[in-house]
Amino acid sequence: MAKRTVTYLDFILRGNGFENDFSAVGDLPEEVKALKDSFEKDQYRTLYELGFKDAAQWFSPSLQYLHKVSGAFLANIAHQPDLEILRQKVEPDYDQDVYNLERSVPFIPGSEVVDGQWIKLIWERLLDVFRSDIQGFDGTVDLYLAGHNNDIHSPGRIFFHLVENKTSNPDIAYDFVFMATYSPGPDERG
Repeated sequence: MAKRTVTYLDFILRGNGFENDFSAVGDLPEEVKALKDSFEKDQYRTLYELGFKDAAQWFSPSLQYLHKVSGAFLANIAHQPDLEILRQKVEPDYDQDVYNLERSVPFIPGSEVVDGQWIKLIWERLLDVFRSDIQGFDGTVDLYLAGHNNDIHSPGRIFFHLVENKTSNPDIAYDFVFMATYSPGPDERG
């Protein structure tokens, strides 16, 4: 018979978010206690930060799902093409990710309240944390993301430039030409 993994930090999903159900916990491993304390101090900041990390084997099913919601939010934000320009004004693209998260909710306390609106509510609260952080961050968004997780990067960009045509050939009727350059994302740099 396979050994059952002990899980910690249960949550109850509510129509207005989620709440902890930590009453049944006893003596906790240090890592679990630190996360518990962090959730009790600021649950959305903690959930946001948790999305940058891998799930631990000891995550309860409800914590696994909340981690999945946060990770999907961060991936969605990181892949916005104008993220560096928009910074704190960025808006997530809800369509496909929200649909997938809504369809993958496990049977956990409060799972019946999870719908697209609930996921958007959680994402809006995570977006508030992102906006607060990025507004006070002096570096690039990619540097901010990499500072939290080296595997998360914003996409590369194509830039179009209008440049003066400096040829002295009288047969060329254009004084300006368009030039395109591509700035690769970090994953594409060689």
